Formats: sequence, C-alpha cells, structure tokens
Amino acid sequence: MIRLGIDLTHQHVHAALVTGETVLSTSQVSSGLDLAAAIQEAIISVMKSAGTVAAEIGSVVVGAGFASNALADTPELGRVAVARIGGPSTSAVPPFTGWPADVAQRISAGSALIEGGIDVAGRSIAALDEHAIETFFLSLDRESTDVAITSAFSAIDNSQELRARQIARRVLGSRARVVTSHDVGGNGLIYRENATVLNAALMSAMDSFIATMRRVLAAVELDHAVLACSHNDGSAMVAEYARLLPVRTVASHTANAAQGASLLSGTSHGVSVSLSSDEVEVCVFADGVALEHVHDATLSGVRVRHSAAHAERFTLPTQHRHTPELSLRLEAALQEAISQISPDHKAAPHRSGPIPLVVVGEAHEQFERLFTRPATVLPRSSLMKQATHPPHAESAAAVGAAYATVHGNAELVVELGRVGTERLQAELKAKAFRDAVRAGADPATLELQDVIETPLTYFSEAMVRLSARAVGVLTETHPQ
Repeated sequence: MIRLGIDLTHQHVHAALVTGETVLSTSQVSSGLDLAAAIQEAIISVMKSAGTVAAEIGSVVVGAGFASNALADTPELGRVAVARIGGPSTSAVPPFTGWPADVAQRISAGSALIEGGIDVAGRSIAALDEHAIETFFLSLDRESTDVAITSAFSAIDNSQELRARQIARRVLGSRARVVTSHDVGGNGLIYRENATVLNAALMSAMDSFIATMRRVLAAVELDHAVLACSHNDGSAMVAEYARLLPVRTVASHTANAAQGASLLSGTSHGVSVSLSSDEVEVCVFADGVALEHVHDATLSGVRVRHSAAHAERFTLPTQHRHTPELSLRLEAALQEAISQISPDHKAAPHRSGPIPLVVVGEAHEQFERLFTRPATVLPRSSLMKQATHPPHAESAAAVGAAYATVHGNAELVVELGRVGTERLQAELKAKAFRDAVRAGADPATLELQDVIETPLTYFSEAMVRLSARAVGVLTETHPQ
C-alpha cells in the first residue's frame, strides 16, 4: 500500500509517497497565497515523479500548522462559553484568568461556575446543579456559541461532565459543539480548561481545513483514500476524529520531522535538527519516534500543559544569523540532546559508538554555517557523529507523516486498594484500544505498548495514576 504524507510550513507544501520502507518520491511547492492550489500541485508533482496513480494510494496524512496559525490570527477563532463544574471551591481563579485581553475578548461568550465536582479520591463534593447549568445554557446565543465544559478531577470521574454535556445538547441543539475536558485531557484544572476552550475555538477552523483537503483530494482523484491529520506526538488521527480535537495538532511538525529524520537516515536512535528559514529545532528520537514530554506551553498567549515532542527551539534572526550567541546556544542544545541519549538515560538504547545527528528541513544545507567558531560541538564531541543530511531531507516531516502509526491513550487515577490490579489493567487496556480505534487504527493491528504507574505522593490518600498507550496501523483504502 502506498501512503501520501503532506507537511505544510509557512512557505512551502511538502509531499512524500512511501511504501514499505521505501520513499518513492518527494516534492516541494511554494505555498503562495492559495494554499489549496499549492497542496494540489505538490500532490500531482509527487505522483508524477513516482509514476504512481491515485488508485494505488490508500491513505493521506497531513501535518498542518493551520491550528497554530489560527490561534495567532484571532479573527479565525470561534466564540466559546465555559461551564466549570466545581463552584464555589474553584472561584478564586475564574475561567479566562491570565489570558491576553484581546484573545479573551474575541473568544469568550461568557462563563459560569456551577456547583458540583469530584475530589481526588473520586468522591462527589456536591451534586451537579442541573438547574443552574441549564439556565446558563439558555442564556447563550444558540446560533454562534460553542461550549467548553470542565470539572475538577474529571480524569477520575467524568460523570458530571457527561451529564452537563447532555443538558447542553438538549438546550442548544445540534448547531452548538460541546467539548468536555476529559476528552481533551491534561493535568491541572486551569491548564486543562484553557486547552479545552482553545480546542472549542479551533473547531470551525479545523472543519474548514478538512473540507478544503477533501476538495483537493477529490480534484486529484484521491477522495477514496483515508484522510488523517498528525497528532502532537507524531501519530495519525483520521479526519473525523481530528476535527474534534484540533488542539492536539498544533505541535505535530516537530514530531513528524524527527520521525522522518529517523526513517530517512536508517537510524532508530539519534538527534534530529530541523532547520527552516527562520527556526531551528533540536529533538531526540528513540525507537524511531520523537521523545515526548509533558510540558507547559503558551498558545496564543494562553497557558496550557500538553504532551508533545520535546524540542529546543531557536528563532533565527532575519539578518546576521551566524552569530556567536546562536552558535553557543545551539551547541548547548546539542549537548543536552546527547545527555538525553547517553547510556545512563532511560531513553538510551543499548549502543556503542557515536550518536547519529540527522539534519533535515527546508534549510538543512545551512546547518554547518550556523557555527561561527572553528571548534564546535560537532567535531569536539566523541559521542556524536558528524552531521548527516539524508536524501529527501527537506521533506522529512512529510515522510514522517506518511509513516505515522495510530495511538490510543488512556488514563486512570485511582486510590490503591479500592479496585483489583487485574481489573484496572483490563479497564485501562480497553479504554486505550477504544481510543485508538476512534483515531483510525485497524483493530487487528492493535498492541498495548506500555503501562506506566505513577504514585501521586502529594495526596493524603494512596493515589496512583495509571496511563497506557495502544499502537496500531492506520486503516487504509485497499488499491482498486
């Protein structure tokens, strides 16, 4: 089966056709003012170069920066009403606290603190005030408002969020989209709420983008192929699933580039450097994928906490980019990357010899010129190989998107001793498998990748967070 990967940058559209372990061809087209036309041109070009016909392609995976672009351009965002379940105990920090004034003004359609909530042990603090939440929904503009619903500790018990969603759909009807925070995920009520609100605000932009992609695919006779979008961790989500969770796509380029660097260089562990005309990203990959990191991030000035590929980023100055300061900062980032893959690091492979350094991206040929001093980290380090620039390096992110697997994630926060271990493991596996199938995995290919148990020592009860990931192959249309 042939797969098509597409990566959208600020200046170019990249496309890659792959099958098995082989990259058939890649293409790069200037995006210009008409993005749809550029995507179509890139697809036609890469198919012509590979001698491939549309009927042979079973899936199309798009790594798009459109969501982050929409966040930077607030007129593209929808209006969102926030219902937080947990009043009055969470009233000290109301919704939209700390947001840039212009972003909050553009997005906010009102907010309400509703009595109810769950404590850290999964016990009800108070019953959901259904009358109050219904009154709030009745006060909203039903024609133009989407809804974000959050509740404290919804990862432990999401029942009150689910009930609030039922009420919202009954009151507001099918036109309003309702996003619940347990679906978006993340730790910390405020961070999770912020991400949920941004997710709701991005849904209209995501719908428009997917509609554009479907028109483009129809124009090149690829409307039979499965359409998917890249996740922040480099995995794929079918379009029907991705349109519900656009906030999970904003950082996908980093993971795709690292995965592409691994594939193109034939190395499973190493350090990738992705270089564009205005930015450098240094990222560690292990077992062929970027190392993930749960970290605080800022999206359009709004604080969130999400899991994404961990990278050190440097903005290149428009003039005099080869500065000693940049050289030193980049050297430090490379040394830090080396330490993350050293033998005593948990992500390190059992290896000997130097660590591969793979340089990719539109401006990969400029990498060595970034170092202004004769003695830099590259020749000085005995742990790192001289930088390599693999074939198709400029389109590595498109290659990484084409090869993406599908992930399903599940998390439970439980009090030790309340539920048997075997029952918990079975419940966690079932949830991870269901999530992977929703994201577009072929059920026959699913495997449970790992289960992580993290004690939560800051609670009075003996609490533990269990997280699991299922991995499968993206469902594809078979050749005609």
